[in-house]
Amino acid sequence: MKEVKMKSKQTIEKNKLGHWIFIFGLAFAFIAGLVPKEWIVPVTTSLIILGTLVGFLNIKKEETTPFLIATTSLIVIGTARFGLTLIPPKEFGLFLATAVGNITIFVLPAALIITIKAIWALAED
Repeated sequence: MKEVKMKSKQTIEKNKLGHWIFIFGLAFAFIAGLVPKEWIVPVTTSLIILGTLVGFLNIKKEETTPFLIATTSLIVIGTARFGLTLIPPKEFGLFLATAVGNITIFVLPAALIITIKAIWALAED
């Protein structure tokens, strides 16, 4: 009985950790839109690591389809982000374009992991 309680407590803590990593990653991706170009490599690397953690820790089996639909939409929006640079003032448009690109970079590894998990689950059935 203790083992079951411990396991569920670990699952709850893992889900909380994944939730907080997701919130932090979104905030970081948005704020990183203000970061100078010289920092692009460490910012991108951090976003990829955070997105990978979200993919492993945060998405449950029943959330797979809505998550993949949402991330697909976000990735499509991310490819059109360059139109945001036309929003005046120029600095604001550039910030929005960079923030959307960062959010896409953050979500992409999670989407890849969840896609692989979904395909794996289909192959097992």
